[in-house]
Amino acid sequence: MITREDDLKELATSLSAAIVKARQLNLPTSAYILSMALVEVSQALKGAVPDRDEGSAVR
Repeated sequence: MITREDDLKELATSLSAAIVKARQLNLPTSAYILSMALVEVSQALKGAVPDRDEGSAVR
């Protein structure tokens, strides 16, 4: 079963790839906005508690 932590890690990976592409395309504002989203996801990931009790998992 996929956990919230797994979803956040996948999102972080996707955002990182999008940042690289935005920089390649010389889109600094897009890269900045994506970077801020990555910071938010990283903070959520740090605060993520592994899903041990599926009944209490927030999705």
